[in-house]
Amino acid sequence: MTTMTGLTQGESIWKPQFIEEINQDLCLDCDRFYEVGGYNALRSQPMNQDNNNIEPQVMTITNPKQCIDCQACTSSYTEKYYTHYSFSV
Repeated sequence: MTTMTGLTQGESIWKPQFIEEINQDLCLDCDRFYEVGGYNALRSQPMNQDNNNIEPQVMTITNPKQCIDCQACTSSYTEKYYTHYSFSV
């Protein structure tokens, strides 16, 4: 398979990167991911869904196909919090 690439206006090579995983051990549930990505790809949800009390939340990828490679999460956090993948054709 070949990785999809394109060119920017400045003729630099551009390789789309889509969110694949969020490191739950590092997630602080500050909602930055959710706030910057307005395409419903991410959602904050309880860490332990068996408990009805107020509990810590973590960001999860609920609709991965909604990720549009805006890379807004890159501006919020360093890459140690999440991983991306390239689209292969």
